[in-house]
Amino acid sequence: MDENPECAKRKMGIILYQDSVTGKPTTYEIRGMGKWNGKGSWYIVKGTPTDPHATVFELKLDAITSLYLLKGDDNVLFILDRNKNFLTGNEKYSYTLNRVRN
Repeated sequence: MDENPECAKRKMGIILYQDSVTGKPTTYEIRGMGKWNGKGSWYIVKGTPTDPHATVFELKLDAITSLYLLKGDDNVLFILDRNKNFLTGNEKYSYTLNRVRN
């Protein structure tokens, strides 16, 4: 099967906003996610199947769908599946988000 070059890779951008006083999550903006582009609420939840203390961000995409992001450090987030397991990439694709400062 031939790959359509325009669909080969998805570029995603996420901005996570926090309360300026408390540092608690408020809203997010997301692009590159098709029907889930836009704004919503996000939360900090704890734990993955392999690390109960891991910091995970849950972005509510709609009433029943969440996007889970594992905090690697202040500059790297890993996209998780709905069970909070790593999504596996390959030599061409990864499920990693890197901070870009404008």
